Amino acid sequence: MEIIPRTGVRQFPRHNPPRISVFGRLEVYLETVVLLGAVSAQHQSPASFGLGAVLASFVFFFALGYGARFLSHIFESPTAWRFLDALVAILMFALAAKLIFYT
Repeated sequence: MEIIPRTGVRQFPRHNPPRISVFGRLEVYLETVVLLGAVSAQHQSPASFGLGAVLASFVFFFALGYGARFLSHIFESPTAWRFLDALVAILMFALAAKLIFYT
């Protein structure tokens, strides 16, 4: 990130858009092809499960990569990051409680 002089605003360099950090990562494709392929082999209809999982993964990473640009102005403030961190913490504690008490 660069800081624009006089304004102090942080900005991504034009030659390195943030989408490259999502679509240029190996684990995106590794998860989609290898992990989901192995899980779909155990399903009743492996082709439809695999196709649906690949499509869902594509939609998720596409939304993550391109949606970040639309939410970037919201997450310029530290309050927004604290709110997001609190939501993630609540979700993680809820999942942990479910695993502890309901399994």
